[in-house]
Amino acid sequence: MQQNSWIYSVFNRTLLIHDIKAINSAGLSESKEDFLKLIISKASQLVGVDVIAIWLYDKVTNKFELGSFFGLESKIVDDLKISLDDSFNEMTLEQQKISIAKLDAPLDDSISDSRKGFEILKNVGLKSIISVPLIAEGTPIGVMNIHTKEKIDLAEWDNSWEKSLLEIFAGQASIALLNFQRYAELQEAKREIEQSVNKVIFDNLQQMLRLVTHRMNNSVGNIRADVIDLLDSKSKFSKNTIKKLNDIKVAAQEALGIPIELNNFAKKLKSDKTEVYVYEVVQNIVKDKEIKGIRIYFDGLKSAPSVKANQGLLKEVFNEFIQNATKAMPNGGEILLSAQTIKPKMLEIRVKDTGHGIPKENLGKIFEYGFTHWLDAKGTGDGLALIKSVIEVDHHGKISVESEEGKGCTFKLSLPLFEKA
Repeated sequence: MQQNSWIYSVFNRTLLIHDIKAINSAGLSESKEDFLKLIISKASQLVGVDVIAIWLYDKVTNKFELGSFFGLESKIVDDLKISLDDSFNEMTLEQQKISIAKLDAPLDDSISDSRKGFEILKNVGLKSIISVPLIAEGTPIGVMNIHTKEKIDLAEWDNSWEKSLLEIFAGQASIALLNFQRYAELQEAKREIEQSVNKVIFDNLQQMLRLVTHRMNNSVGNIRADVIDLLDSKSKFSKNTIKKLNDIKVAAQEALGIPIELNNFAKKLKSDKTEVYVYEVVQNIVKDKEIKGIRIYFDGLKSAPSVKANQGLLKEVFNEFIQNATKAMPNGGEILLSAQTIKPKMLEIRVKDTGHGIPKENLGKIFEYGFTHWLDAKGTGDGLALIKSVIEVDHHGKISVESEEGKGCTFKLSLPLFEKA
């Protein structure tokens, strides 16, 4: 702990204000792990200690879970998880005030089960624990334990500026953690509502498609059958009439394929998901293709974590990307596939080529059905539109594109990480 002086008190009060602002602003943007590390880091700076741990209280299980730690080796932390009984943290929450525990003093009977954990802390040179309850609006959040290498005089501590600042800091940190929990719960509720709404929409869509398919097959099928009967009849038609009848027959046949395409598309919006490694998917595409003059590089994709996805659909997605990139580089070039984990629990994959790029006026239309920016106008222009539906509707991910004409194109998509049960 730092010496008790007026100068340090003023300096740390100023620091406290900045710390509180930093914690409040980070609460809705950081991951849980990073947010807890930020709180610990600010607490360490505030009171000048090197070892801090935050234990979060789970009201469902009535247990404490180590949320984050600072200043201890991982092996010691693992031992503490097993050895430090919940009774010590429970006592701090029940008292609802900062308490001091000397590691070499006899333990109260109510926390005697924590003796083994205390011994582990003593063996690494620690002598005291400042146990800080984290409570907001009457809701227990957890406990922040600050471990010091010096014995603390209880009489001095009660009148110290460190205690005063810690009480203010803990109050603000507790509110920030409660807000973080509420925000996470709201996000989860939002996700469940969206999934529920999407399911209702999808079920209605399937029913509509069945009806459309039935009616179209009946109506167009009858037209086609009547035309075939006319062509097979011995009636005399002019060459022009025969040509028109044949055109109607071909058009009717094509129309009968539309419901099949619609139903195939609908299936892609509700596919089965498994654990998929994107690198393996891309490797399977590349090895099956003969791409002359195109060099393919990987950055972080091989070691990237798995995603929750439909492997067959992902193969179609990346096959489309590679085909488009190859087409944009008729004289050869490079394709870079990179990956990194982003918040919250997503894998971001980028597919970057060195092709001719996409004109600025076309960027906003690139994912529209029926749109194509290729000069030869081959294909239906539905490829990227289907990809957007597969990624964002079926896989609950995101997709976007960045490009500058003459300087290549980068498709960026994010997919949820696979979480093992």
